[in-house]
Amino acid sequence: MKFVRPLLHGLVLAAINVGAVLIGFAAYKMSGATQQLAVQIPVAVAASVATFSLWYIIAVRVTLGRAALGSRAAYVWTYISAFAWFPVIFVPLHYVTQGYPTSFANIYSMWLFQALTNALTLVVAALAGRRVRVQYES
Repeated sequence: MKFVRPLLHGLVLAAINVGAVLIGFAAYKMSGATQQLAVQIPVAVAASVATFSLWYIIAVRVTLGRAALGSRAAYVWTYISAFAWFPVIFVPLHYVTQGYPTSFANIYSMWLFQALTNALTLVVAALAGRRVRVQYES
């Protein structure tokens, strides 16, 4: 059961990453900027950090602490599983919305985005969730 929590949080994190990149793209389109990545990446990072931290706090509160990632190993497995979940989410989504299979370059680019973003996201979520978790541990 302890292995299920990191897999679930990794799935949610990967889904949030996909949504955050789409939000970043929408911000770029609305901004009228000429440099897509200069707008898209900061917005996507901020959206990932904020959304997953909110998810984590709510999940811990609703489950009375049972959804908490209590150990460093759980955070590491969450981090790793988000990389594995991304293609599972993105490949079918890309095919349905674009009508053709995605290239490996798209997956690789997202993995590069996830590498630093998810490390930051999990640190912020751990700090934000610590206060909530303490309520249920005592």
